[in-house]
Amino acid sequence: MMFLISRYSFLSMNLEFPSALQSNLVELQSYYQGQIDYASSQLAHVKALLQSSTAPTVALEPVIEKAVVKDITPPTPKQKAKPAIFSPSVPAVPVVKAPAKGKAKAKVVKTKPSDILPLRTPYLGLILLDAIAKVLKNHEGQKVNADTVVKELHGELSAELFRKAKERVTKNLSKGKIEDRWYSVPGQTGFYTISVDKLTS
Repeated sequence: MMFLISRYSFLSMNLEFPSALQSNLVELQSYYQGQIDYASSQLAHVKALLQSSTAPTVALEPVIEKAVVKDITPPTPKQKAKPAIFSPSVPAVPVVKAPAKGKAKAKVVKTKPSDILPLRTPYLGLILLDAIAKVLKNHEGQKVNADTVVKELHGELSAELFRKAKERVTKNLSKGKIEDRWYSVPGQTGFYTISVDKLTS
């Protein structure tokens, strides 16, 4: 009882509290005032019972409950919640626009080697292997290399076109030799003949 009165007296002192704590202080004072009033009424009731000759059995209510004191720390200012940034769980699918009606699609035309390196008149319409076989047949009994075949098939070419034509002819000369369409000249790399037995030079 004395503890509550002294606690109340301490809180009732003219202390300067921060303005943020004023509302908590008022609530605290009101709470303890109620507890003191309740304790005083209970004490008066007990005294009246003790003074009477026959004191009836009275179940006394607990005089003071444990005080629940609010935390009087200043409230922290509420921060505005930042809007959450959501990353899409499904990757965005690129939108493919359909071609507009009436517009023709651009066709990719592949250039054939024969378009860049056309064959001369005697070899027109032949595939390269057959054209090379015809060149070797025309030079039967002679040894023929890739340079001779290119000149026979295409005539005079620029340096760049001659290099490309020679690469194609060299590959096909090797292929025809593997397929036994013609033969390499023994002891002379890069030379071929349609018949080894008929070589004269």
